[in-house]
Formats: sequence, structure tokens, C-alpha cells
Amino acid sequence: MRTGKDMCWLDPRIVSAELSDMKKATLVFEILLVVAILMLSCQKNEEMISATIVPLDKNAELRFRGYVTDEDSVLVSKIYDFGRRFSHRDTIGGKEVFVILSNNEKIPFYVDGGGRLVQMTTVNLLDRVFPFKIKLLGMQQISYWETLYDEDDGVGTEWQVEVDTTVSGIDSTGRSIAIRYFYSGRARNEGWKDIFIPRTYKPEKLVDVHWYEMQNEIINLTANDTLFYRVGTAHHYFDPKLGILKYITDYEIREGAKAPAKLHGTWELIEVKNTRETNEIE
Repeated sequence: MRTGKDMCWLDPRIVSAELSDMKKATLVFEILLVVAILMLSCQKNEEMISATIVPLDKNAELRFRGYVTDEDSVLVSKIYDFGRRFSHRDTIGGKEVFVILSNNEKIPFYVDGGGRLVQMTTVNLLDRVFPFKIKLLGMQQISYWETLYDEDDGVGTEWQVEVDTTVSGIDSTGRSIAIRYFYSGRARNEGWKDIFIPRTYKPEKLVDVHWYEMQNEIINLTANDTLFYRVGTAHHYFDPKLGILKYITDYEIREGAKAPAKLHGTWELIEVKNTRETNEIE
């Protein structure tokens, strides 16, 4: 071991060389630290996407095919086609939103700074209770903000949506009644999956949002009668640029006195249209 006295008699060239080696070692350590930070940052970015529902291009329209089958895979609905496209920007309650047209229905949504995609869902309650000869008083539609995608903690991020409200109505005898609408959903970001899409006839890398618990009820509280009941699970499949390309759901449904039915619903992308080209041809 060198003492302070020994150090005083060291050759200056040796001291200079040792200091130079120390600077090099420090520089190498700093470079490796920066590289490690960049690698972690890149890895985190790869796990996160910038979600949307449709491309934010008025000339791009997504065309979908939908259908419902029973538990034996027998078709129990018509095969229907519908389109979804970006319409315009708007402001709701001071919040800037994007508005899409989905099967001629306007649906607002926004994406916050944390990558959370939130859609305004509207339920026409009047249509739901009409078969029971119930007339609603006041509110006939229920609208609420529903998170469709969240990447706050990356893969494994979980969230929930719950709506529980009561509206007044009149039944077929003219009696005043109270109608309860309840919806609850719990979802989890499952990360990237290979999912078959009819548009490309092959599996595509999509982000899977798994709704592992969903429940919806409409109850005549006055008569203690459940008018509508649905419970099940679902998956939204997202592409970062094109939006939601596929939705599947397995559920059990019961309406009034009808027997419960176990069903499977699907809608999936079949075409991406450039409406600019279509308009030019026309």
C-alpha cells in the first residue's frame, strides 16, 4: 500500500496515467448507464400503444361484419355489415373529444395523457322497456364515460366501469314505478396476441383487452321483476393505428319470462375503405 509519503515521490507520468484510466473507467460506466436507461425506455415503449377507436382520418372507413351464434355455433341472427369512421372534433363538458360514426350512431371518445382511451356509451333505455309496455318519465337515455383501454401499468393493467341509476316510469296499468338500470364491467390489458382478422385472412398482432366480468340488469323495483339480465365476458382487440378491429363476447341473456339463452357475439374487420378514392370515382 502506498502512503502519502510514497505518493509524493511518484513519477508524475504514472500519476497522470492512473488518473486517465480512472476517467476512462468513469466514462465507460456513464455510457453503459445511459444505454441501460435507453433499453429500459424502449422496452417500456414497446409495451405501450397509443390507442384509438378508428383512424383519425375522415377519408378512412372501417367496414365490419357481425353475427350472433348459440352455444352449438348455430347462427341465430342475420349477418350484418356496418361502417365506422372518424367524423369530427367536439367539446363535451369542457373536454375536447373525437366523434366517430358507428352504424350511423355518433360516439365521442378521448385519449388522456396516460394512454387511457375513454368512450361515451349511450343506452336507449326506452327501447329496452318498451316490450313490457312501460313508459318512462323524464330520462329515456343513459350516457356514461367508459374506459375501453388503459396502459397505466402496461400489461396487466386492470380497471372497472359501474353504472347504477334509477328512473321513474308508468306501467301498463298506469301505476307509477321505479326502473333500475345497472351495468358493471371489469377489464384487464392482456398485451399483444395473434388474432385472426378476415380482412387479411391471417392472424394479426393486436392488443387484447379482456372483459373478464360483465353484468347488465334492468329491474322493475316496484314489482320486484327483472326485465332484462345479461352476464358474460368479452374481448376488444386493438391495432395502434386502425383502432378496434374485432370484438367477441360470450354471454347468457334472459329477457322477461323468456328462457335464458347462451350466445356468442362477434364483429370483425373485413375492409378498410378510402372514401376519397370512392368519391373521386363517383
